[in-house]
Amino acid sequence: VKELKFLRESVKPFTEHDVEKIIELELKNSTEKIFKNFDKFPIAAGSVAQVHYAELYTGESVAVKILRPGIERVIKKDIELFRNILQLIFLYNKNLKKIKIEKILDELANSLVLELDLLLESDHMKKFASNMKNVSYVHVPKVYDKYTTKNILVMERMYGIPIDQKQQLIDQGVNIELVVQQGVEVMMLQLFRDGFFHADQHPGNLWIKPDGSRIYLDFGIVGSITDEDRKSLLQIRFFLYNEKTIEKLIDAGWLNNNQNLEQLEIDLINIAQLFVNRKQKDFSIGNVLNKFFNLVESYQGNVPYQFTLLVKTILVTEGLVKQLTPDLNIQSIAEPVLLKFFTKSFT
Repeated sequence: VKELKFLRESVKPFTEHDVEKIIELELKNSTEKIFKNFDKFPIAAGSVAQVHYAELYTGESVAVKILRPGIERVIKKDIELFRNILQLIFLYNKNLKKIKIEKILDELANSLVLELDLLLESDHMKKFASNMKNVSYVHVPKVYDKYTTKNILVMERMYGIPIDQKQQLIDQGVNIELVVQQGVEVMMLQLFRDGFFHADQHPGNLWIKPDGSRIYLDFGIVGSITDEDRKSLLQIRFFLYNEKTIEKLIDAGWLNNNQNLEQLEIDLINIAQLFVNRKQKDFSIGNVLNKFFNLVESYQGNVPYQFTLLVKTILVTEGLVKQLTPDLNIQSIAEPVLLKFFTKSFT
C-alpha cells in the first residue's frame, strides 16, 4: 500500500501548456475567460488525470479534473501488449487458462475505458448524490455541467481531511467511532439498498469534515449490483451453509450442474464455519466473501466482475475501520443493517 501511495503521489504532472490547450479545445474558450483564478500547479496528479483548483467568475471555488493527454491510446496499447504476452504464455502452459487471466484482463480493460470518460463520471456523481440525498452525513461535489466534457470535469471544491489521518481528525474534535459507524452504515446502503457503490474508497477519495460528515470524491470506478444479485448475496450471507445455497448459485448462473456438487457442499461448510467467529474483532466479512468467490471460481463458476469490486470495497472499508478503531468489530455494526435489508427482501 505504501508503494502504491508513493506511485500515486509521484506521477509527473503534464504541462501548463497542455492544460490550457485542452481547456481551450474542450470548452471553446481560454482559461482566463472561463476562470477568474486558475492554479497552474495541480493539487493532485495521477496516471489518468490531474486536478487543479480554480475560481469561477461567479465567485464559486471549483476543482478541475483533466484527463492526461493521449492516455486512452496509451492504455489501449498496454492492454493489447498484455493480451499478446498472455497468448505467448499459454503456448508454453495451457493449464494457466484455468486461472481465467483473460477474463481478469477483459474486466480490467473495461473498467479502465469507462474511467476515461468524465461525462460518465459526472453521471455517477449525480446518481450517488441522489441516492444519498437523505443521508445528512454524506456529501458529493456539485457538478458544473456547463464546463464538463468527456475530458474535463469541473466540480465544487470540497474541504476536508483524508479519513486515514486519525490524529488530525481527533484534533478537530471529530468523533472517530461515529465516523466509523456511519461509514459501515453507508457502505451497507450502497450495496444492499441502492445496488450502486463507490468502488475506489481509498483515503484520497474519502475525506471527513470537521463536523464528522464525509465527502466522497473520484467516481471513476463504481459498481452496480442487480436486485436479483443483491438478494442472492444476502441469501448466501445468511444461509451459508444450508441445503439451498448451491441451488441459489445455480439459479444465479454462477454454477452449473456438471460440477462435483458433493465436494462443493463440503467446501462451503468449511467456509460457513468462519462465521462462528464473527464476533471476534479480527473477523473480516470481506475475507470470507473473497474465500467464497474464489471457491466458486475454482469450480469453474462465473462470479460477476461487480462482486470483485464489491469485495475490494468491503476490504478497504474494513481496513479503515481497523486503522481508526482497532478494537471495533465491523460485524456488530453491519449485521443489524444487513438484517434490515434481508427482512425487506423476503417480505
